[in-house]
Amino acid sequence: MSFNVSRFFSDDGPFAGAVSTFTKRNAQTELAQAIEDTFSKKSILVAEAGTGTGKTWAYLVPALLAPGKVIISTGTRNLQDQIFNKDVPQVCKAMGIPALVSVLKGRSNYVCHHYLKELEDSETGLRSKSEAPQLQAIRRFTDATSTGDKADCTAVPENADIWHRVTSTADNCLGSDCQFFEECFTNKARARAQEADVVVINHALFLADMALRQEGIFDLLPGADAVVFDEAHQLPDYATRFLGEQISGQKISDWERRSLAVVRLQLKGVSKEVEALLQAVNSALLEFRLQLKPLEEMQNQQSLVQNLPNYDRVMGRFDELTDAIQRVVKALLKYQEKHPDLQAATREGATIYDTLMRWSRSHKQDSASDSDVQASDKESTQAKVDPKEDQQAQPSDSLSVLVAKEMEEEINTVTEFKETPYVCWINLTQHAFQLQRAPLSVRHFGKFRRSDQAWVFTSATLSVNDNFDHFTKNLGLYDAVEKVWDSPFEYQDNTIMLIPKLPLPDDFSFRDKFIDVLIPLIKATHGGVLILCTSLRAVDDFAEKFLERLDKENIDRPLLKQGENSRAYLMDRFREEGNAILIGSASFWEGVDFPGDLLTLVAIDKIPFMSPDDPVLDARIKDCEERGGSPFFEIQIPHAAITLKQGAGRLIRSENDAGVLVIGDVRLVEKSYGKRLWKGLPNFYRTREPADALQFLTYLANHKK
Repeated sequence: MSFNVSRFFSDDGPFAGAVSTFTKRNAQTELAQAIEDTFSKKSILVAEAGTGTGKTWAYLVPALLAPGKVIISTGTRNLQDQIFNKDVPQVCKAMGIPALVSVLKGRSNYVCHHYLKELEDSETGLRSKSEAPQLQAIRRFTDATSTGDKADCTAVPENADIWHRVTSTADNCLGSDCQFFEECFTNKARARAQEADVVVINHALFLADMALRQEGIFDLLPGADAVVFDEAHQLPDYATRFLGEQISGQKISDWERRSLAVVRLQLKGVSKEVEALLQAVNSALLEFRLQLKPLEEMQNQQSLVQNLPNYDRVMGRFDELTDAIQRVVKALLKYQEKHPDLQAATREGATIYDTLMRWSRSHKQDSASDSDVQASDKESTQAKVDPKEDQQAQPSDSLSVLVAKEMEEEINTVTEFKETPYVCWINLTQHAFQLQRAPLSVRHFGKFRRSDQAWVFTSATLSVNDNFDHFTKNLGLYDAVEKVWDSPFEYQDNTIMLIPKLPLPDDFSFRDKFIDVLIPLIKATHGGVLILCTSLRAVDDFAEKFLERLDKENIDRPLLKQGENSRAYLMDRFREEGNAILIGSASFWEGVDFPGDLLTLVAIDKIPFMSPDDPVLDARIKDCEERGGSPFFEIQIPHAAITLKQGAGRLIRSENDAGVLVIGDVRLVEKSYGKRLWKGLPNFYRTREPADALQFLTYLANHKK
């Protein structure tokens, strides 16, 4: 059924009449029509829409008009909030239609009444003096809010550690046994989502299919007639992360601490036995962490476990830890009927044990049968399989199955794919460690789509030189319609891309000479400056060098550096200052929007190739080599091209923007593969002479005056 979406985008349509800044864009109209057609045919569309196309409105119009349920999945929670709180109301008002739209986030985003009260009643729950006013602020927020969404609680930062103790997880939620079940913010958000015509979620929630099934949510995602994936270029990385698993030492420690408190409170008289078993878990956890000291000397403090020099001792302590957890769970199971908190502790312990055992099995299989796994992974690309048929049976030693049977509850299983090997590694964090496993391939992602469901993937950066193979093959989207709409912005007239003649990025003098090029441009430009680096180490080094040079050159500009404060704070401060220099790494390459004079100079230190010490990348490179492929051209170049396009896209955000992009990596023009990278960038005026960029910035500054 067609709703003629083009009428909304015409010169005399409702948007033109209701929105003063609206401009008719052919690309936006065509994108909306293509999405409407995809909805009608229940097919797959992969659509690259350049910056300025207006893709958000282009998918919102057909989504709001569609007769069935539509899910819109975004890259971040911030973008979720922007779509729900700003774009949807604006579009609905302009269209003159009512719409039942809801926003749904993961459980950890909503205050849990039970655990908030538990923390308030605890004498030892707070970890610092600063948490006392935070707890009070969360209580005031909880009593006043209708959503319980921590993003709405402005008095407490979203990344504050206290949130972990006042929210629940799938493992420790009390469910219908909770005294606050009727008041539960998570349940209310999910009920609204079930009733809504359009549900705005994020990729993390969409890909947490396993967690949703465990929490009893079977109708939200499968029930949708269409799914729109915005910022879809992020999906392969999200799929790798969320179709895998991770468990941290902190999670195990938190479970042990909570269980100990529950046991002492609910098992008076018989608690000593279980207390001793829980203390054994704590001791085993400390012993396991001690064996990970070699990781402290490794780059990025991570490694495939089999590469550790003390591998046998590490796995020996790992076995002691899992045995200790298993003994606790079986002991708790004898008393779980006495109180819902004991049941929650039992379930969570069983889940932790099973997660650890899956990590161990995957690691051992990966080490023992690489060749068999590679052969089966090749076969997995030959045909589509129903994901239900593709799941492995839950192992017979699963504690979760045992616990569910004893509690007479539904048995939930974790989705795993027989054809896909997992990469397993350990990394250290600031406070603990993480055991990680991720699928070598995420090509089975496409198998989640029902035949009667439409999928739309859109982003400004999906293709490499108008070729989508890197994206579609990665996700197993073999029947997708592929389309590209270029940005409507006039890059040739309003931008210059400078690639100065510098040493190679690994030369000891590179950063100093790159700064030599940038200083005159910084003096000349009238707006803000964004310097994008490919590592946090480079951020620190550039910041230190820039502080010296700014002082020496008597340049009065604030210098903001990633890591010195939250990302949101740095972006707000950058907007307020108007002429600041912001130095950032990965999280600033995308999702950063500084239109107009807020940003007139963007500098990128080097080609953003993926870190060679990433365990998943290392495994995929080896797999590609053993298949006879070229990892550099099949994996590294496409990823770098898309990331570079994202970084370059920070410069021009509206029709009236102008500025200079500087890329310090001469390989972009001096190596044969460089053309594959810069050809995918917008049509900048290109030069290698800093004088050209200086003249242009001077002209812009004078014209501004």
